Amino acid sequence: MDVAGKRLQKEIQQLKKKPLDLIWAEPDPKNIKEWHYCFEGPKDTPYEGGFYHGLLKFPAEYPFKPPAIFMYTPNGRYKQNERICTSFSDFHPESWQSTQTISTVLVGLLSFMTEECPNAIGGMQMTKMERKKMAKESGAFNKRNSQFCKLFPYLLERM
Repeated sequence: MDVAGKRLQKEIQQLKKKPLDLIWAEPDPKNIKEWHYCFEGPKDTPYEGGFYHGLLKFPAEYPFKPPAIFMYTPNGRYKQNERICTSFSDFHPESWQSTQTISTVLVGLLSFMTEECPNAIGGMQMTKMERKKMAKESGAFNKRNSQFCKLFPYLLERM
């Protein structure tokens, strides 16, 4: 197994020992360099009650190069199926530090999701009401995705 694979295996173990609040992550069973994640929308935000599925694609050079980040579930903050621009994504490899982990990436992404940053690549502007509507519809959207259902069966009853 290469350096990236070894590091990602270690991160699987860390996430299982210390789960994150409102965030779940599972590697693709066929490709350890592709991790699916799901956020639960934080209370007192337009995303409350929503579940948001996305993907982290890790390069062969991980942890020395950052992942590409995508969001699949309609959410009103990030465009669907487009790379998301953050300081910890492959848009800004100069900002990446090899000490960053899947946990720090996902916590940062959820934090950015609840902030307004209209100029971000992959970002969108929508009203709170539109985002609340998408939050209500997110569970049904995710349940139609067979890959989501296979990776996150323990979340299906919560939606």
